[in-house]
Amino acid sequence: MWNRAKGVVLIKRDLINCDVKIIARALLILVGTIYFCSCVYEIKGDTTTINSVASIFSAIGTVGALLASLWIFYTDSNRRAVEKERVQAELVSGWLGDKKTVTLPQSDYPTYNATLLNHSNQPIYTVIAKVVMFRGDNTELMGREKEFCSTFLVVPPGKYDFEISHPGHGMNKKFAVEIVFKDVHGKTWVRKATGNLLKVLESPAEYYKISEPVGWGSI
Repeated sequence: MWNRAKGVVLIKRDLINCDVKIIARALLILVGTIYFCSCVYEIKGDTTTINSVASIFSAIGTVGALLASLWIFYTDSNRRAVEKERVQAELVSGWLGDKKTVTLPQSDYPTYNATLLNHSNQPIYTVIAKVVMFRGDNTELMGREKEFCSTFLVVPPGKYDFEISHPGHGMNKKFAVEIVFKDVHGKTWVRKATGNLLKVLESPAEYYKISEPVGWGSI
């Protein structure tokens, strides 16, 4: 058993939004403080030095407001880009069904029904569905390379049933289907057994350390 973590990029949109709000508020407070100080200097003194200091504070406040606006624009644009990149991948999922009474050819393990859903309007590619065991938020891959895997070269839009080898249930063990695939832009995504969607750097075959030739099937 091994837990694949290397190369995974988890996109946490809620944390991004939270950080943006905190930074924006901090900058606005800073700008307000600087403006208040400049007003105090202008009221309390009329010398050239005090007026100069007030002008400096006022300029700093203007620059701070500009920087705050630029930062909000940048983070908002980045958030929209991330959401756009995830659009198709968000619509891909899969799950285990019931146990079958027969086993797959050349397999000594039980066979289960499973379902793959591509709810987008475009196909996904080099899809690998693998049975994994999980505890809480952590999943563990089992077997070597192609064990407990079903591979598909292309999965068009739609809902599909397929068969997959299963290691069999045990004490305190839970199993589910994990799916790795490429979207129409060539990005690789993993739909974890826990439902999380991750973007990874490897190809689907590399992610599971499956050697060539993979032997892609059709669904």
